[in-house]
Amino acid sequence: MEGLFIYYLLLLIPIFMWSIVAVLVKVASADFSNSAISLCRFLFGIVFLLLYIYLSGGKPKLYFKNKWIWIGAVAKSANYICENLAITLGYAYGFVISAPLQAIYLFIISCVFLREKINLPKLIAAILCVSGVVLISWNGLPVFDILNTSGIITLLFALSAIGTGTHMLSQRILINKMSSENMNLSMLFLCTFLTATPVPFSFHIAKSVNPLSVVALVALGFITGISFLIFSNIIHKVNFFAAAIIINLQSLFSLIWPWLFLHEPITPYVITGACIILAGLTVLSLSGGSIKPKIQAE
Repeated sequence: MEGLFIYYLLLLIPIFMWSIVAVLVKVASADFSNSAISLCRFLFGIVFLLLYIYLSGGKPKLYFKNKWIWIGAVAKSANYICENLAITLGYAYGFVISAPLQAIYLFIISCVFLREKINLPKLIAAILCVSGVVLISWNGLPVFDILNTSGIITLLFALSAIGTGTHMLSQRILINKMSSENMNLSMLFLCTFLTATPVPFSFHIAKSVNPLSVVALVALGFITGISFLIFSNIIHKVNFFAAAIIINLQSLFSLIWPWLFLHEPITPYVITGACIILAGLTVLSLSGGSIKPKIQAE
């Protein structure tokens, strides 16, 4: 029982890491361009992942022949680029809509491409998620402001969710073909080259860099390189339903950290929308809303 309790506590580590990403991106964006932040998240991620592999006695190996490595890398690159830009343009608490948008995207994939049956709980969960996202995106703003600012940010978060959802799908397909360490390492290497392409044309750094911005960049790389390894090594050791509820705490933390560290205003619209989203994600998780790909890796 004590060992199981420790696994649940360890599960909170990647949840905490993912929930604080928006705050770190917001801090880093004060001194670095979006392209630099995206590149550094992958570059530092490689450093921490290689360090982990060597310390654990493993041997790093790169896989570039499988098409799903490339699909996952392109998707994850798009995820970071759109996510960083959305957080930079808006409030960090807007990151709270990423999880439900990803859930909706995976829901569509499971129904349309994987031919999974649509049951009532999944349908209710999808409606709740959409309702919560709409409420947070609206946030009581006039229609003109929504179309020119909030709407663009929501679109960027939606594109980011498609990227992270596709990346997750590629991981599910490849996990039986290679170790999670080398799979993630291969994708991170490709992502680094992909996100480095626009850097010469859009790189920007402040004349006087705040040390906190540098710390934020390094922390983002650490999260990129380590969080998914921790998650993949723990998730199969705990009860699925309990884990599903714990994972959804990410949405709650995504609101708390911006309010606590950045003093961002959290309106009743955002709080209500977040509660609706949390309910939708919980219903989706408890209804068995996970994706089980039927695609064969090549």
